Amino acid sequence: MTATVTPQREPESKSGMGLFGILMFVGMIIVLIPLLPLYLLLKLYELLSGDDDSPR
Repeated sequence: MTATVTPQREPESKSGMGLFGILMFVGMIIVLIPLLPLYLLLKLYELLSGDDDSPR
């Protein structure tokens, strides 16, 4: 048995998302922002048309 002990490296703590996380977040925003007006138009149509197709 050897008498030496090798010190274990401290894990480096990264705060935040990192570059990959930021790029993924920006990509999702770029994809979803153009869909927002379509979603709002569908909600407006649903609001204006009322619930006529609900079962009686």
